[in-house]
Amino acid sequence: MVGFSGDPNIDLNVGPFIWTQQLGTANLDDFVKLMGGDLLCLSTLNSPNSMSADGTTIGGYSGDMLGYTGWVIG
Repeated sequence: MVGFSGDPNIDLNVGPFIWTQQLGTANLDDFVKLMGGDLLCLSTLNSPNSMSADGTTIGGYSGDMLGYTGWVIG
């Protein structure tokens, strides 16, 4: 399961998360980096909103001052 946790307007700890039965809940950005992945100039993998049935591919979008960027990791 992936998603975004917290309200950026009032919470101090907000961000994308991943949950697995074995791992529990973890920050998605940290998880990708620990697995050897690269955020490719994105500050965060904000708004993960899609996952393949087998859980090996995740997609979403991130926004910054230049606009929105879609991303897929797998």
